[in-house]
Amino acid sequence: MPENITKDQHFMPQFYLKYFTNPEGKLEILNCELRKVVTSRTPKHVCNDEWFYSMNGKADDISQVIEKSFSKIEDGIAKSYEEIIQKIIGCKKITEKDKMIISTFMSMQYLRGPYMRKQLKKLDEQLIKQTTKMRFGHTDAYNSSFFDEYEKETGIKVTPEHKEEFIKSAQSGDYEIEVSNRAHLMILNEMNGFRNFLFGKEWMIYISRSSKKFITSDNPVIEIFPSWTVKIFYGPHFMQRTHQLSLTPDVLIVANEPKDLPKEFTMGKIKRKTLFDNPKDNTKILTLNFESPKHSIIYAYANNKDQLEEIIHDANLHFSQQNERLKSLILPR
Repeated sequence: MPENITKDQHFMPQFYLKYFTNPEGKLEILNCELRKVVTSRTPKHVCNDEWFYSMNGKADDISQVIEKSFSKIEDGIAKSYEEIIQKIIGCKKITEKDKMIISTFMSMQYLRGPYMRKQLKKLDEQLIKQTTKMRFGHTDAYNSSFFDEYEKETGIKVTPEHKEEFIKSAQSGDYEIEVSNRAHLMILNEMNGFRNFLFGKEWMIYISRSSKKFITSDNPVIEIFPSWTVKIFYGPHFMQRTHQLSLTPDVLIVANEPKDLPKEFTMGKIKRKTLFDNPKDNTKILTLNFESPKHSIIYAYANNKDQLEEIIHDANLHFSQQNERLKSLILPR
């Protein structure tokens, strides 16, 4: 273990979060589970966890290497970030290099956070449970060598009752598994591949010149599946999914599937749309902002408390209307 270690490891860059701070340098925070605005905090004190990049949530060398690698990538992106933002707002040409830098940032944030970790752990758990179910699903399961090996390793006698209880649990899947962070740490090696996919997508960049601004969350790169997802078994591939990221309160990117998949690696088209302070455009901003709390881990962030309160109001109104619709369907008139 190196002498200069980082215990509180961030999964979101502070330079990015600073764009969403209020005049006091703090983030206004919405707890999406409670649907409540909570105490504001500085970027340094959010989106981090102890030994986040370790294998099992404990101090190790791996976490230090990954933390330093991400810090280096973040420093490189931060040097160009503001310049690219000004190009977007000023309607200047966005170069291939500019799009590649933002695609790198999107890929990094798509892969590194708790959302991706949760998904991969869920897949690992499902695989282990399915494998265990098949292993102990045959009629000779009681005579499995697993029980003999267990007795040798632990010195504990396995009774017929223990075997029956174990096999029953294996079949039902009614048990918990502690899965390491291995799969998540391994997928971080694929960052360049996902960067290339995002680079090839068609981007719609929204620019807010309204009093309403964009917000972000602890899962900043939002992944939205197409409506036909449930209609087929294998689901949509990465390019068919929509990816959304608020670059700043003034700029939001929606990365869509290209209409014509390129035969070789090329930059997808970029379009820009400016939103002004009128009812139609403000509704569009609110609709785009709604995706942040919907896809967050727990928290959404903004530089303005009123915007979060507006989202809460509209969310409560939406759920109230949904409940009324359900009541009208269920209750007799």
